[in-house]
Amino acid sequence: MNWYKNIKIASLRPYGASEFLRKLKKLNVQYIRNANGDHEIWGFPGTNFRASIPRGSNLKTIGKGTIKHILRDLGISQNDFENGKITSHPLIDNLRIDKKKQEPEMEEQQIEETETSWKKQPWFQEAEKYELV
Repeated sequence: MNWYKNIKIASLRPYGASEFLRKLKKLNVQYIRNANGDHEIWGFPGTNFRASIPRGSNLKTIGKGTIKHILRDLGISQNDFENGKITSHPLIDNLRIDKKKQEPEMEEQQIEETETSWKKQPWFQEAEKYELV
């Protein structure tokens, strides 16, 4: 799914560094570690959705193009970023697709058992933790 191509730079605006990080924290994006120079790695722990975010005392604003690439790397749509709530994410979309592939001819009881077994899986609990499901 290439939803990130729908991020329109023209409709984005530059953000102050601390304001941008506040918005990411609201979406449960977490600090992971320092990176080279004046950058930090932020993302969803336990997943490959991570982004290098510029930091430093000289940084006043983060430009629109940089914001677009950060959102793409984190798997966050522009709409979700602006609204402050994740409604769709590649991890969840993939879970839904996999679930549909497995279920076409299942009985209701089998579907419930499958959902129950999914909820016990660490990756599902991680997604629930960040309110992605």
